[in-house]
Amino acid sequence: MHVLVTGAARGIGAAVVECLMAAGHTITACDIDLDGLAQRWGERAGAAYRALDVTDVAAWSAAVEEAWNRQPVDV
Repeated sequence: MHVLVTGAARGIGAAVVECLMAAGHTITACDIDLDGLAQRWGERAGAAYRALDVTDVAAWSAAVEEAWNRQPVDV
């Protein structure tokens, strides 16, 4: 399963990514904090990451399209 997770640089979002990856899922981790994403997920197999401002509709479209092109998004 491919899951797109927002707020993934820290806190609950990062914990969700950890749990899903431990279960073997493919992740696209998103956050406005690109440096935080790179530090946390940059070296992890199975996780892609990208900057995303969740208040920006165009950014959402781009994020979903990029994730979908990697693998169809289930959640």
